[in-house]
This record gives sequence, C-alpha cells and structure tokens, in this order.
Amino acid sequence: MVSFEIHIEGGGVGATAGSRFRKAWRSFFEKAGLAGSLPRVIMGRGRDRTFQNFRRALQYQRPSKVPLLLVDSETPLATHSTR
Repeated sequence: MVSFEIHIEGGGVGATAGSRFRKAWRSFFEKAGLAGSLPRVIMGRGRDRTFQNFRRALQYQRPSKVPLLLVDSETPLATHSTR
C-alpha cells in the first residue's frame, strides 16, 4: 500500500504550533473526502526548510511512500535549489 507525506510550508514556533498546524490540515483533508487515507503532514515552517526536507525525502524515498511538496507561490524557488 502506498502512503503520502506532504511537506507543507508554514506552521509557527511554540509548543502548540505543530499540533494546531497538523490538526488544521487534517480537517482540510477530511473535508476534501480523504478521511480514509490521510497523508502524513510534515510542517516545514519556512520555505527553504520545507524544500530541503522535501529534497531529503526524495533522496531516501521508499516505494511505499510518496513525498509531496506544498509551498506558497508568491515567488519561484531559487534556480540553484532545484538541482
């Protein structure tokens, strides 16, 4: 069985930021009809950190786990970071 992990920009700092972030995304995915197969949400905080975590997940990807990336689109990622 294939599972998905989604690296998402955002979150925040503090003891409850991570749990609130994951809870909000869980609610979003459930309302989107994915209640039976929720992706694992990985909070990335900043854009660069999120992208680096995603790249690492691609490097060590297992056939049963598909990493996905979700970042804001206000500016493109730096050209050098796509290698």
